[in-house]
Amino acid sequence: MICIVLAAGCAARLYPLTEYFPNPLMNIHEETILDWLMDDIYNARVERYVVVSNHKFIEHFNQWAASKKLSVPITVIDTDTRFAAEELKLDDELLVIADDNVLNLSLTKFIEYAKSSGIEEGCDFIAWLCKSQTEGTRALF
Repeated sequence: MICIVLAAGCAARLYPLTEYFPNPLMNIHEETILDWLMDDIYNARVERYVVVSNHKFIEHFNQWAASKKLSVPITVIDTDTRFAAEELKLDDELLVIADDNVLNLSLTKFIEYAKSSGIEEGCDFIAWLCKSQTEGTRALF
């Protein structure tokens, strides 16, 4: 499985903290948000990570990727997200995740559930939508 991380945003939600620095590389308890996400899904048979960045932050992501010590490659690209899979000729199973979500749930468990339940057979995509606890909406498609 290839994990595509959508990280091409302009980091406006945390502005001015992120005027010159991308949201997913901000630290929470001495790890970046992106590290938390990748550490969670690392054991889910991910064979490659692709981080889709924008021109403004690509050097930050390149430095981050160079510092990671994983047994699978991390590719950082500066492109439009719509063309990432085509540009890199990705034809494996894809897990597409947002870059700056701090979750209290395990994406690995979600992936395992989808694989064990047969939900992925014949599906073009599987999505999990979670809204805030006050709204109470959870959906598995």
